[in-house]
Amino acid sequence: MTIGNFRSNGKIGFVVFTILFFFGCKSEVSQAAGATDLSGPAVYSAFWGARMPRVCQRVTSPPNAAQATALIQCHMDHATRENLFLIQNIKIQMGGTHPVGAMDGIEDNIDNRSKVYDLHGSHDYYNCEPINESVMHNTAKNCFVTHAASTTGECWMVHDGSFSCELQVLAGPDGRANTVAHQPGPTTY
Repeated sequence: MTIGNFRSNGKIGFVVFTILFFFGCKSEVSQAAGATDLSGPAVYSAFWGARMPRVCQRVTSPPNAAQATALIQCHMDHATRENLFLIQNIKIQMGGTHPVGAMDGIEDNIDNRSKVYDLHGSHDYYNCEPINESVMHNTAKNCFVTHAASTTGECWMVHDGSFSCELQVLAGPDGRANTVAHQPGPTTY
């Protein structure tokens, strides 16, 4: 596109250039990058009263602890029509590695030739419902938070050469015993 095209297209051309520049310049992140380089700032949703799920760029080398923390959010944060699930306050230590085993094969699109990186840590897992002040009166108290003080997880390479990470979430009696209701949703990463 030439400068003349930008002038003739006005604001649309500028917006296209800005989007291409912003998203096109960093398609992959190296080992030296930190968590802040993997995604932009948190995006707030008034519908949920919380931030939206984190979206990361591809990491194509084994992640460091900061990158693994961001990749955990990018892999585990998600929304359905009824609920928003966010992982927060992640504190991890990276352990050793092991070859892909039978239990690791359940991971999304795992590359069986790669190593699995062990994680140990803690986190808070938010399950939020939409804000509905007229019926539920739930502004700033629409989330359940499950505190996981000690959990394990892993990072692994997928077939496209990028990495994903996750931590286990408490469920069943342990999860219910560590869950607090009527909490506000998180607004930052």
